[in-house]
This record gives sequence, C-alpha cells and structure tokens, in this order.
Amino acid sequence: MTGDPVLFRRPFPSANSILLPGKRPILVETGAGSDVDALEGWLHFVGVPPASLALIVNTHHHSDHVGGNHRLQGCYSLSVALSREEAMAVNARMSDACRADWLGQEVEPFTVDRPLDPDDTIGTGDSESGVWQVIPSPGHSAGHISLYNERERQLILGDAFHGDDVGWIDPGPGCGLEVAIASVEHLLELDALTAW
Repeated sequence: MTGDPVLFRRPFPSANSILLPGKRPILVETGAGSDVDALEGWLHFVGVPPASLALIVNTHHHSDHVGGNHRLQGCYSLSVALSREEAMAVNARMSDACRADWLGQEVEPFTVDRPLDPDDTIGTGDSESGVWQVIPSPGHSAGHISLYNERERQLILGDAFHGDDVGWIDPGPGCGLEVAIASVEHLLELDALTAW
C-alpha cells in the first residue's frame, strides 16, 4: 500500500492513528490500550497487518497516544520512536511519564528504541515522497513533536493543534500556553496543504 496517509479516527478518549503507507509502513500513534484490538483489526482491513509495520512513532508520551505500544511491540517486535526527552522518561519507567493517572488510562510498559531529535527524519522507503521531518512542537507536552513531509506539504500535528485551538496544556516544565502558541506559529510557517 502506498499513497497519502490514512487516518483511523477514534472516539475520545483514544487518539487517532495515522498510517504512513509505503515499502516500510509507519504507524503514528497507537491510541489507548483498550482500543488496540480495533487498531489491529483496522490495520488488517487496510492491508497493512501489524507485523508488516517498520516503525511506530508517537508525537508524545500521553497514554491516549501510546497505550497500544506494549502489545504491538511485544507481539510483533516493532520499534517505537518518540522525542528524546520523553523517551528518557518512558525508558526510565518514571511513574508520570505517560500521564496515565491524569488521563485514567493504564499504560503497560514499552521501550523507546529510537529517540528522535529535531530535524531527524523517518521514512517509508518511498524516495523523497516518504520522508517525514521531526519538528519540535512543545506546549501540550514538553517533548511533543510533529511530522512534516516537505515534498507533499503534509503535516501530522498530534495534539499541538485541534481544529481552531491548541490542545490542553501540560503544567510541567517546558510547557505552557506561550510555548504552545509559539509552536503553532512555527508549524504555520511550514505552509502545509494538508494536516492531521
């Protein structure tokens, strides 16, 4: 399967998932752990069984975005990528790393195999059309990232932006409304044609 990203829309309190199709398909977000059966079923439905994924990428470590990581990583030996800052907290098994208590969603342990830094790229193996750049977009969380495909002018926002507003703001260090607004202003400068 190749082409544009494919959205798996999930009802609250689970995050949407986005499939980046290609020779090496990438799944962005695994949603809440309670929804992983539906996620696996959807992947089979769109013709990309979980075992064929090359990578899971999370825009940030909140439980509604990473809840399915444990199962997919454990069952299919998939690598997980997350911002370096948040990867350190997850891999150290810090109790508040995924904000599970705040969101009321249990997160089973998983390991971040690929810490991401600003301007790193991930790719689906489809030349330039499958290359996504890591764009720091803190505010909702300190290590929040977005992904930008410059050639296709496509942007994956995670929770940096919701419709006409920013996502809720984590009260921790490196966050705040001013930080979130600065991130949105930077993302607008990318001049994307499509955003998820």
